[in-house]
Amino acid sequence: MKKMIERIRDANTWNARASIAANKEPGTPFDSLFDEAKHAKQCAKHGIRRNQEMHLQNLGLKLAGIILRGESQTLHDMARALDTWKRHKAKPNHELVVLFNMAGMFGTGWRKLRTIAKDGKITRGILGKPLAMRDMRATLAERIADYSEEDWQSSRKKIKRYAKEFGIPLDETPGMPKP
Repeated sequence: MKKMIERIRDANTWNARASIAANKEPGTPFDSLFDEAKHAKQCAKHGIRRNQEMHLQNLGLKLAGIILRGESQTLHDMARALDTWKRHKAKPNHELVVLFNMAGMFGTGWRKLRTIAKDGKITRGILGKPLAMRDMRATLAERIADYSEEDWQSSRKKIKRYAKEFGIPLDETPGMPKP
């Protein structure tokens, strides 16, 4: 977990932080190279020829650069990373994923806004307020099939700790938001 938190701190965007928290990749130096191969295979499977060629070209250029520079140690490291990649089982941290997705969606400390003007028009947007814990609870319940009240108590503590660590303000007011 400490390694993941360090990688999250080093990430530049909320999207990158959420991706690291989702733990889909093992975090080797060759993840981007293996991603190119994976995307090329997916494009071939779905018949998307142009994208497949682009991914194969990127993959080939990266490999050619390593080979032409004679970096045999890099190839050995790549083989070890591939073994790690094959053994990796994704274990997402749902609380971090939800926290970063919501923080990225609404900006740091922003929440959804819905107002009704005098002429009856409904305006939707965002307003600079803390992220609502009730929205995170609902999102976690959507992401996890058998989510219960006991799970929420545990998740709530984790979310509060992570939000404090990453400087994300939270609104813990229960119930529906006030207009």
